[in-house]
Amino acid sequence: MRITIWDLPVRLCHWLLALSIAGAFISVNMGEMEWHMRFGFAAGVLVVFRLIWGLIGSETARFTRFIPGPGSIVSYLRGTWRGLGHNPLGALSVLAMLAAVIFQVATGTMSNDDILFDGPWAVRVGKDTSDMMTGWHTTSRWVLLGLIGLHILAVAVYTFLLKKPLVRAMITGKMDAGKTDAGEAVPEGGVRAPRMRHPLVAVPVLAVAIAVTAIGFRYWLA
Repeated sequence: MRITIWDLPVRLCHWLLALSIAGAFISVNMGEMEWHMRFGFAAGVLVVFRLIWGLIGSETARFTRFIPGPGSIVSYLRGTWRGLGHNPLGALSVLAMLAAVIFQVATGTMSNDDILFDGPWAVRVGKDTSDMMTGWHTTSRWVLLGLIGLHILAVAVYTFLLKKPLVRAMITGKMDAGKTDAGEAVPEGGVRAPRMRHPLVAVPVLAVAIAVTAIGFRYWLA
């Protein structure tokens, strides 16, 4: 039996955030700083949205559901953890990437390129602080890239070695309820379908995320 574990807002947020980060890296390497800022703004909106959705969204999206404790991490490493959605190590990966994107967006708003571009907060924080934020913004991108690389590697391992189609699940939202995250059989009746929020609930959440990010940037996109 296949059940829905990822709602539409989570899936769209996942793929749009991936596109936004890719766009930010491509545009900065092309010297297109205005587009870099636009992609950074989009990433900021999506992260704020995900944080709010992690509080009020579907069951598998909520931080209270998937933030792991030491016990669940140990259980997962021993192969005894059971559940649908993010496994404990996957949850840590999600939290780390969200934190890394938040850091990139925040430092980016205060950065400058010493030529033509200043982030929306660069003038307010002063040149010395802006230069420091620019250094952090430039250096920490490698942390974000490393986390993304580990994420892709983990997905590849699950897909090709453990035969767990995580990419398909993030596209369709559905997964086989007869398997655990490690691909082991689940006893009959051992898994119930998680409760889903209606996708339309995400519309006002997105509006709030856009407003919050725009205020944070002091920068409304035309």
